[in-house]
Amino acid sequence: YGKATLDRSNLLFVAVTLDPFDAHDAVLHFPLADMGVAEGETYEMEDLLTGRRHLWRGAVQRLRLDPAVNPAAIFRVTVWASVDYRTPCL
Repeated sequence: YGKATLDRSNLLFVAVTLDPFDAHDAVLHFPLADMGVAEGETYEMEDLLTGRRHLWRGAVQRLRLDPAVNPAAIFRVTVWASVDYRTPCL
């Protein structure tokens, strides 16, 4: 499930397992164009339940949900600003 503000400044995606016993792998398909992310561009997914941040690229991602460990994931999406380490700091 996904939800966004009208200006797309805040994007959330939620994944939940309904099986209370077994872990499940899922293939997630993100609507990159609707998210304002160009094909091939890196975007950051922040898991709001764990605080972990991931850099992802591409619309298709895999996620494992385990009811004993992580029965749900709530992700906030931001476009990742790359850092050019070749430019000297002033």
